[in-house]
Amino acid sequence: MKKLIYISLIILLSSGFHGGLNASPLNHYGGYASFYHELSPYGRWIELAPDVIVWRPNIGIRWSPYTSGRWIWSNYGWYWDSYEPFGYVVFHYGRWFYDDYYGWIWLPDTQWGPAWVEWRYDDFYIGWSPLPPYAMFSINVGFYYSHNYVIPYNHWNFVKFKHFSHRHVNNYFIGNSVKYRTYNQTKPRTNYEIRNNSVFNRGVEPSDFERVTRTKLQENSVVFRDRSGNSDPIVRRENTIEINYRPDLTREVKERNIEKNNRKTSLDVEKIRERQNNDKDVVNRDQNVQNRTQEMNTERKIKVPEQERQSREKNDNIREQNNLTKEIERKEQDKEIRQREQNTQPRIDSQNRDVKVQPKIEIRPKQENNNSTIERRQNNNTNQPELRNRENNTQERKNSSTRTTETTTRRR
Repeated sequence: MKKLIYISLIILLSSGFHGGLNASPLNHYGGYASFYHELSPYGRWIELAPDVIVWRPNIGIRWSPYTSGRWIWSNYGWYWDSYEPFGYVVFHYGRWFYDDYYGWIWLPDTQWGPAWVEWRYDDFYIGWSPLPPYAMFSINVGFYYSHNYVIPYNHWNFVKFKHFSHRHVNNYFIGNSVKYRTYNQTKPRTNYEIRNNSVFNRGVEPSDFERVTRTKLQENSVVFRDRSGNSDPIVRRENTIEINYRPDLTREVKERNIEKNNRKTSLDVEKIRERQNNDKDVVNRDQNVQNRTQEMNTERKIKVPEQERQSREKNDNIREQNNLTKEIERKEQDKEIRQREQNTQPRIDSQNRDVKVQPKIEIRPKQENNNSTIERRQNNNTNQPELRNRENNTQERKNSSTRTTETTTRRR
């Protein structure tokens, strides 16, 4: 068992940072040194409170994150492809917060994601807003807030569905005057999950996007590569985005230029400190989960062949037993049928011997009618002389009456 644990640790350490979670989410909100040299040319580092160091971009006060770029569907879900020179860091690591004095500030984090935003949408509008520092994501817990926090509606960006995947989506943002109504009519759809040991930003459902826009959604590939020399951190190719950057988790900053904050910040520093302390437990739990998963996978690879053989033999035995059982049942059924037939045949023969043969009587209604007709004819023939005599007598009476009449006439 100890050997398996050592092997798991070696595999995890040698896997590097490629693919987000493959590097393990260490040093949450305490890893500013990993990004110090990358972001210093584009902004300034500020120490809001002891152990709470943030970065602010050198951009106008009206600027907001996740505005200059485009949304693309990738093998990691919805990926924010930023056009800004610092976007490959601040939109895929860390969290954003709007401070009443400094404006938008960024808190470091070493966990990679395709984008760290909260989603809202309906059948007409899609909206997104940067996740605040209180939003946490853990391998074994998922997405959750360390304490209750609601992002103000004016920090949201809303566009119509048909403009969501536009290359310059910021040209189609709705005005602030209608944001409140749009915010209330849309529903929260934030959905982060783990796929292939990496963070997957589901956000807007692809089926909803295709149904409303009536267009087929094309998937792009996000590929992680080692950065060599002064190569660009992001390389865009056809349907492919190559990420050639990973933070150096072991870097230490000896000479640093960090401003001291003398003003009261609207960021809840105590909550951030509490968050940093809780992060240690979260990281340890996540690391234990990864170690245990790797250990189980290693053990499974060893046990699987033997388990497959045993399972195959067990299935074969069960199949043979079932076949034998079916054959025995079929033979018993045939035997019962033959026995039933043998018991039934003598009974039928005895019944046939006891039955007396009755003469058949033919009933011919038509023949009876013919006989009666013949009888009537015979009767008629028998009575024929009488009829003739009667007719003769009648004729004689008529003749005598005629003669009497003629004699009377003559006398007159």
